[in-house]
Amino acid sequence: MKTLLSHFCEEFERRASPLMSAVDVLTERLEAVPESDAFAAGLPGLADARGDLAELLEKVAEQRAYVIIFGPLKSGKSTLMNALAGAYVSEVTTLPAYPCMVYVSHGDPAELSVTHYDGRVEQLVDLAATRELMSVAHGKLVDSICEVEARGEDFDPAEDHPDALRRIDIRMQAEPLAESGAVLVDTPGLYSRMKFGYDLMTREFRDAAASAIFVVKTDNLFLEQVFDEFADLLRLFSRIFLVVNLDRAKQDLQPDGHLAPSLERSDPNRILEAFESLSMNADVKEAWQEGRLKIYPIDLLEAASRRLGGGGLAASPDSQQQESLAAFDGFTGDLTEYLNGSEALTAFLHNSLRQARTIFTRLEEACGPAIAGPLGNRLHYWTTEAQRGEELVDAFARLDAVPWEPTLAEMRDDVIRITREQCSDLRRKTAEEAEAALARWYDGDGSFAALVQEGLRAVLVECRDAIIEKAAQAATEALGREASGSGLDPQV
Repeated sequence: MKTLLSHFCEEFERRASPLMSAVDVLTERLEAVPESDAFAAGLPGLADARGDLAELLEKVAEQRAYVIIFGPLKSGKSTLMNALAGAYVSEVTTLPAYPCMVYVSHGDPAELSVTHYDGRVEQLVDLAATRELMSVAHGKLVDSICEVEARGEDFDPAEDHPDALRRIDIRMQAEPLAESGAVLVDTPGLYSRMKFGYDLMTREFRDAAASAIFVVKTDNLFLEQVFDEFADLLRLFSRIFLVVNLDRAKQDLQPDGHLAPSLERSDPNRILEAFESLSMNADVKEAWQEGRLKIYPIDLLEAASRRLGGGGLAASPDSQQQESLAAFDGFTGDLTEYLNGSEALTAFLHNSLRQARTIFTRLEEACGPAIAGPLGNRLHYWTTEAQRGEELVDAFARLDAVPWEPTLAEMRDDVIRITREQCSDLRRKTAEEAEAALARWYDGDGSFAALVQEGLRAVLVECRDAIIEKAAQAATEALGREASGSGLDPQV
C-alpha cells in the first residue's frame, strides 16, 4: 500500500509542480499590473485556484487525510475538534455562522494564517490576534450583508466583500493529529443567516476530504431538516461518522416532582433505537446498513475534558461515564483504522485526482475571458509589430548589400540627363515669362528691386519647383529600375 501511495505522490508532484511554477509567475505578473488594467479582473480567481493547488500539492506531498466536520450551529463541532486534536482550538471556531473553513493540523512551531476571498494570505502571531481579527471581520461582514440585502440582491462574499475571510489555517502541537496525519476541517454551521456559499464551499472541499463527521445534539436528532442536509453528505463521501452529542447532565422531571437523569445519561441507546426505528430516512438507513455510516453516542464535553487533561471528570467515572468514554475511544479507533486502511487510500488517490481536475478547470476559467481576451489582443498587436520589424530589418539588410556609390553615380548622370530633356519646354516657358516681366518693368517706373521681388521671383520659384519635381520623378524611376535589378522591393 505504501509503495503505491509513494509512487502516486511522486508522479503527482512531477506532473503538477511545473504548473504551479507557471501559475506563480502569472500571478506575480498580474499583481504588478494597475487595478484598471484589463488583466486585473482575472487575478482573484487565479489567486484562489493557485492557493488550492498549493494546498493540494502539500496534501499529496505529506500524504494528509482531511476529515471535514459538519453539523448545525452549536452542535458541538468545536468541542469535537478539541477532543480529536487533544488541544484547545475553540478560540477561533466559536464565532457561529462565519462563512469560512478552519483547518487544524499538527505543526511545530505553531503557525496561524488567514486567507481572504480575494486570495490574500495574512500571517498571524497568536490566537489572541486571530480572535481580534475574527471579531472585526464578523462585524464588517454583517454590515456588508445588510447593504446588499437592502438592495434586494443575493450576497456573494467573493463579489460583495472580497476582504472577508475564506479560511483559517492553524498548526499547533496536536500529537493525536501527528500520529494519524489527519487535518481537521471545521465548517460553518448549518441553517444560519450567513449560510450563503456554504454548499459551494463544502462541495468544493469534497474532492479533498477522506471522510466526513456529522455532529448533532440529541435535541436535533429527530428534526427532518437536519437530515435533508445529511443526505447530501451521503452522496459526497464514501464514509460518514455520525456523532450524537449527549448532554449527560440533562435531567427530566418525574411525576412526583423529583429530577432524575434523562435518557441521555441513563440509557442513551434507547434514543438511538428510537432514531433508527422512527426517524431514520431511507437514504440514511441504507448507508447505515451498508456500513458507510456509523453512529456514536458521545458526551463530547466529557471526552474533550479528558483529552485536554481537565479535572471535570471524577477520579473514578461511573458506569455511564465509562460507557461514554469508551464510545469516544471506539469512535477515534474506527476513524483511525479507516484513515489507515485501503479504503481511505483509494479515496485519497481518487479525491486527489478529482480535486486536481477541478482546480485545472478553475484555472482555465480564471485564465479565460478575463486574461486570455486582453492577452490575445495584445499578443496579436505585438506579433504584427514584430513581423513588421522583421520585414524592416530584412529590407535594411538587403539595402546595405547594394554597392550604392557606383550605382548612385550612374543614376546621377541619368537623372540630370532625363531632367534636362524633360525641362526644355519649361526653360522656354520660363524665359518667355521673364522677358514679359522685363518688358513690363521697362514700360513702367518701378525700381529694380520691384522687378526682382514682384516680377522675376515668382517666375523663377515656379521653375525651380517644377525642376525639382521632375528630378524627383526621374530619380524615383531610376531607383525603381535599380531595385528591380537587385531584387529589392521598390516600395521599401
